[in-house]
Amino acid sequence: MLKSMLAVLVLLAAIPSVSHAGTVRLLQSATQTNYSTGSFIYCGSATRNFQVQYWYCPGTNCDPTPTCGNNPYRMTAELYFNGTLISSMEYQASSAWGNFFFPNINVQPGTYTAKVTLRKRNPSCINFSTVEGVVSSNSIGVSAIPATPDFNIDGIPPTADGSPIPVCAGYIQLNAGATTCENRYTVMVEESNRWWSRTYQYEWWKEFTGQAPNGLNLQELSIDYSKPPHPYTGDPNRQGSTLIDGTLATGEQRYYRVSVCTEEPSWVCKNALIQVDGTCLTEPPGSPEPPPRDEERDVSGEELPLEPQPLR
Repeated sequence: MLKSMLAVLVLLAAIPSVSHAGTVRLLQSATQTNYSTGSFIYCGSATRNFQVQYWYCPGTNCDPTPTCGNNPYRMTAELYFNGTLISSMEYQASSAWGNFFFPNINVQPGTYTAKVTLRKRNPSCINFSTVEGVVSSNSIGVSAIPATPDFNIDGIPPTADGSPIPVCAGYIQLNAGATTCENRYTVMVEESNRWWSRTYQYEWWKEFTGQAPNGLNLQELSIDYSKPPHPYTGDPNRQGSTLIDGTLATGEQRYYRVSVCTEEPSWVCKNALIQVDGTCLTEPPGSPEPPPRDEERDVSGEELPLEPQPLR
């Protein structure tokens, strides 16, 4: 008798479920509300919350049988980016449907999809068997707005005809806050002649993470990033030096090419040509004014001591 009952249980476990196709839906939201199946674009960097919905019987309430015990259904949801698995989770329930949340995913341009596998506990209450191997979802496309470099030097934007911007040796301000949608940006300085031809005698570049700011002191950057361990090309004697005026070895006047570059989704640069005036020693904004000399001190409004009067 026992053998007959075991044989029946084994037979039931071996009976395949009725041919059926469940449904998987992938949704996304920036705020964990108002989820949508739509594609989206972003600027710079972004995170998204993804939700995977699965129903064994869409629109009705049915579960695959036979099974055994409480919470007999085990569902595995997988999230993919461009066909590569990036996250997964497993959920066990009393019915063959579920919602799976994948919060705060750092997104990239490409395609996101999901897959769900459904298993049920065998009638023998031993182990699980697969009901639906892989059920795939819709696709959600993600695009990034291209980063665009933009800047000015001492308030003057790069000229359309490539003519140089005059700057003071004492302080050169690079304002790159108008750059958009960047996660990283690179500042480059290359010595050249008036016609933008590089000398390869003084060149440095530095990549920064984040959004490009205003108020960068180009002379301080030149001191910091034209020496080891940072990449530098040129005369070793000029490592760690500021941008200077003067003439080149060819007898031409010295100029510098200044570039701000972005990398998302491709390398794009905006360039300007500057000429340094070594006799102009303008101080950075906010520098304290030197105290006036005594003979220059403004004494208007002050109460002056009386001159001594002779006795009579």
